[in-house]
Amino acid sequence: MTATLPQYFPRQLRDMLLTRGAAMLVIAVVFTLPILMVALRISQSGAIPQSGAAALLDGSLRGTSPFLVMVATYGIIGEDIRRGYFRFLFAKPISPVLYYAQAFLAALIAFLAAQLIVVAVFALVVEPAWPERWLLERTAFFLSFGSVIFALSRVLPIDWLIGWLLFGVGSEVRDWYPVSESLRGKIFNVIFPPSHLMESGLFPVEGIEWGHVAWVVGYAAMCLAIGLSLVRFMPFGTQR
Repeated sequence: MTATLPQYFPRQLRDMLLTRGAAMLVIAVVFTLPILMVALRISQSGAIPQSGAAALLDGSLRGTSPFLVMVATYGIIGEDIRRGYFRFLFAKPISPVLYYAQAFLAALIAFLAAQLIVVAVFALVVEPAWPERWLLERTAFFLSFGSVIFALSRVLPIDWLIGWLLFGVGSEVRDWYPVSESLRGKIFNVIFPPSHLMESGLFPVEGIEWGHVAWVVGYAAMCLAIGLSLVRFMPFGTQR
């Protein structure tokens, strides 16, 4: 029966787009509206360079990304348990692990769709622009941040806040405890999300550091595995 689970994905994606996706779109529009107005004034006063338009758009996408990821992934597992929805979701013999793996994928698609609409609006209002390797950068950010919230969502009602704190202070902790100077620094370097790799971009034009990419992907995979393991081994009747 679990082989039929992919049939549920279109409905999962539709629900994600109509609920969290709509909320993400509103947030993205509100946050990018000032940037759009500035870019529009610049373009009306004189031709805005393509690189300048792309830089403005990239800054807007980066600025909205943390909020969109939090909306996309908060309570993605825990809300179903706390509200009792799991009784209806899994009345049929489908795999909860695969279901929530698909839910995370649907959240990623909704996140990228919201930002893609911002890119389209920018193209219509100002001029067409496409930041360098935008899709790769935003996907990597979603994986690195969203996977942390996903791992926490089964056990914490404020998963988005704790995830944001862990992600936000990662760079600071690495500065306080350099990895090369102490065992504590090495431990913190492994435990905290690799947020410092997101600051300058994971896919720079001048050359990709594949070790950094592997670190981000590996950390995200570990967080996803933790979240799905909690789904697999923690009874749904357990309230957290």
